[in-house]
Amino acid sequence: MPARITLEPEEVAVVAGDTVRVRARVLNDRAQPISDAVVTWMSSDPTVATVDATGLVTGLKEGNTSLTATSGPVSNSATVAVHSLDRATLMDLYIGTRGGEWTNNGGWGTDEPVGSWYGVTANEQSRVTAINLSENGLNGQLPADLGSMAFLTELIVHGNENLSGPIPASLVELGIQTLNYGGTMLCTVRDEGFQAWLSAIPTSEGEFLACNEERSDLMALYEAMGGEAWTESANWGTGAPLENWAGISVDDSTGRVIVIDLNRNNLSGEIPPEIQYFPHLRVLRLDYNRLEGEIPPEIGLLTELRRMDIDGNPFRGGIPPELGNLANLQVLWLGGGDGNQLSGPIPPELGNLDSLRVLNLYESKFDGSIPEEFNNLTELEVLRITGTNIDGGLPESMGALGKLRAIRLYENELSDPLPSWIGQLDSLFSLWISDNNIEGQLPAGLGQADSLRFLWAENNRLSGPLPADLGDASRLNTVRLNGNPDLSGPLPESMTALEEIFELQAADTGLCMPQTPAFRAWLESALSKYRIRTCGAEAHAEAYLTQTVQSRDYPVPLVAGEEALLRVFVTSEQETGAMMPPVRATFFVDGAEVHVEDIPAGSSVIPTEVQEGELDLSPHAIIPAEVIQPGLEMVVEVDPDGTLDPNLGVSKRVPETGRSAVDVKAVPPMYLTLIPFVSTVDNDQGAVTLVSNADPDDEIFWQTNNYLPVEELEIIRHASVRSTRTTSSRSWAGS
Repeated sequence: MPARITLEPEEVAVVAGDTVRVRARVLNDRAQPISDAVVTWMSSDPTVATVDATGLVTGLKEGNTSLTATSGPVSNSATVAVHSLDRATLMDLYIGTRGGEWTNNGGWGTDEPVGSWYGVTANEQSRVTAINLSENGLNGQLPADLGSMAFLTELIVHGNENLSGPIPASLVELGIQTLNYGGTMLCTVRDEGFQAWLSAIPTSEGEFLACNEERSDLMALYEAMGGEAWTESANWGTGAPLENWAGISVDDSTGRVIVIDLNRNNLSGEIPPEIQYFPHLRVLRLDYNRLEGEIPPEIGLLTELRRMDIDGNPFRGGIPPELGNLANLQVLWLGGGDGNQLSGPIPPELGNLDSLRVLNLYESKFDGSIPEEFNNLTELEVLRITGTNIDGGLPESMGALGKLRAIRLYENELSDPLPSWIGQLDSLFSLWISDNNIEGQLPAGLGQADSLRFLWAENNRLSGPLPADLGDASRLNTVRLNGNPDLSGPLPESMTALEEIFELQAADTGLCMPQTPAFRAWLESALSKYRIRTCGAEAHAEAYLTQTVQSRDYPVPLVAGEEALLRVFVTSEQETGAMMPPVRATFFVDGAEVHVEDIPAGSSVIPTEVQEGELDLSPHAIIPAEVIQPGLEMVVEVDPDGTLDPNLGVSKRVPETGRSAVDVKAVPPMYLTLIPFVSTVDNDQGAVTLVSNADPDDEIFWQTNNYLPVEELEIIRHASVRSTRTTSSRSWAGS
C-alpha cells in the first residue's frame, strides 16, 4: 500500500516552449519503493504548463503553477515557474547598457513576465517580438547575442546618445522589419552580407557610422607586409592595447589609430587595400622597406592624413591620382630606393593638395612636365623633384606660390629658361637646379630674392652674363655655376656687396673675375672658397708664378717670403721655325719696382699652343724669395728687342696694358710640437735624442716645407712621455 510520494525536483523551472521531467517515487510504510505503483499527474494551470502521464512538464507561457502526483491515497506537489527563453538575453541587454540608470526600467529583472517589462512586447509563448527603449538613457553596447530572440521583428533604440558599439551581427538571422537607431553611436561593420541585410530592412533609420575594426585591419597589414620578418613587431597580434603595438599611436580620446610608423622595419610584400580603413590616420610612414607592387589608390581615402612617407621602396607603376583627395596632407615623400620602378607623369590631381607644405618626388622614372595645377599649392614651402625624367620647366603660374623656401629640381631633363618670378619669392632660401638642360640666362631680378642663400645651377646650358642685380641678394652664401660653358662676361660689380658669401664656383664657364682692386679685395676678404678665372687672360702669351701648384685659369695664392718659379707661355698663331725669344719680367711691390728678371732666348721652336706639361717649351726662371711679397705686380715683355716677325701673332706684353696683380699671402709660422716617447720596458732614449737634434731643414720635413703653404717651420720640443710599449729610436709624435 502506498504510504508516501517524493518528487524530484520539488521546484521546477522551465523555459516556455521547453520541457523538463519530474520523477515520482512511491514508498510503502517501510519506506521501500513500490515499483508497480500507478501515478497520475495534474497541473493546476495548464495554460502555463502541462504535465503528461510520465511526469514530463512542458512550459507554455511565463507564469507560475503547480503539479500534483497521486498514487492511491497519497499525493505530493511541486511548484513550477515558467520563464521566457529570451529572459537571459534581455538581462544581458539590461546589464550591458546600465539598466539600473535607465529613465524607465519598470519590471526589468523581476519574475514578472517579460512582456510586462517596460518597452518589451512578447507573444503568447513569451517570446520577445519588439523592443522599444527610445530615449531611455541606455549607456553601453547591445549584447552580441541579441539575435537569439528569434521572434524579434522590431528594435527601436533611437535617442540614446551614449549607446555605442556595433549593431549585433546576430540580428542578420532575424526577420527584422523595423530598426531605428538614430541619435545613437551605434556603428555598422563592413561585412558585405551585413550591409545587404541592413539595406533590406523595410523601415530603418540611423546614421551610418563605421565600426572600429582597426585591430583586425592592422593584422591584415601585418599579414600582407611580411610581419613575421619585421625588425620590430612588439605586441602585434596580441590583446595588448593598440598604442602598445610597435609603431602604432592612437588618439587618447577616441582610441582610433592616428599613426602607423613602420619605416626601415624590413617590411615586404604589398600594401593591402585594408590601408583605407584607418579614417583617423594622420601619419603613415612605410619608407625604406621592401614593399612592392603598385601604390594602392585606396590610400586616397585617408582624408585626415597629414604626412605620408612611402619612399625608398621598389614600387612600380604610377602615382595614383587618388592621392589628390588627401586634402589635409602637408608632407609627401615618394620615390627613391633600390629597385624603384615608379614611372609616368606627375598627376595634375596633386595640385588639389592645398594644405601641402613639403613635396618630395625623387629618383624615379617620372616623365612629362610639372603640372600647371601646381599653382594651387599655395602652402607649399619645399618643392623637390630630383633624379627623374621630367622635362619642360617651371610653370609661369607657379609664381603665386609666395611661401616657397626651397626649389630642388636637380638631375632632371628640364630645359626651359627659368621664369622671372623666382626673383619675386621673398621666402626663397635655396634654388638647386643642377644637372639639367636649362637654357637661357639666369632671370633678371634674381637679386630681389632677399632670402636666397644657396644658388646651385651646375651643368646646364645657361648662357649670357649673370644678372646685374645679383649682389642685391644680400644673404647669398653659395653660388655654383660650374659646367655652363655659355655663361660669359665678368661677374657683376654688385656682387662686392655680398657680405655673407662663402663659396663661388664658376669653372668651365666663360665667366671671369674683374681685376679691379675693389673686386679683388672682396674676393680675398669675403670668400673662403672660389674657383673662377681672371678677366683679361691673353690669348697667345700667358705667365704665372708658382711655388708648388698653379693654374692659368684659377690662380693659386703664393706664400710670402718663399721663392717662386716664373713660367711664360709664348705661342704663335701659325706654324713657324722661329726660336723662343728672350723674355723680360719686371716686378713691383706696392707700386715700386723691386726686381727685373731677364730670361735669354731658348733653343726650342715657338709652339702654336700652350704646352704646360713641358717646362722647356716655356721661358722660366726662379724669382727670389724677397720679391714674393703681398702687393706684388708684374709685367712680362716678350721679345723686348723686337726681332720676331709680327705676322706670327706673338703677344708682346702680359698684360697688354697695366700690370698683372699676383696674389701673395703672408702665412704665419707653422708650429710643430715633437713629443718623444720613452719605453718603461727598456728605457730607450733614442727618441729624446732625435727630438732634441731635430731641425726644420732636416730631410724628414722636406715635404712639409715644400708641399704645404708654409713660410717658416718652427719646432717645439715637448718633454719625454713614458710608455709601457717598447719603443724604437723613431718613436715620437708631432702635433
